[in-house]
Amino acid sequence: MKKYLVIPGYVDSKNGERHFISARKLIWLYGVDPKDCIVKHFENSMQEIRSDLIILQPDYSGNYSLDRGNMKYKLPHIEKNREK
Repeated sequence: MKKYLVIPGYVDSKNGERHFISARKLIWLYGVDPKDCIVKHFENSMQEIRSDLIILQPDYSGNYSLDRGNMKYKLPHIEKNREK
């Protein structure tokens, strides 16, 4: 079963430069198995994504550790749509 939602995107580094972090790079940075990942592409609807997934996305601080406290959080627009 898939455990992670990978959301590639831009991050502004501490030196002010803007970088695009690809899904492949995020998977490598977080050190997870690609088979455990769902990649969020622009054409995917967020409503199709399970809200129990751990979200992996670019991090301004450069902390790509899975044990940080804020790794798992709800996607509010998914929860809101499920209540309807």
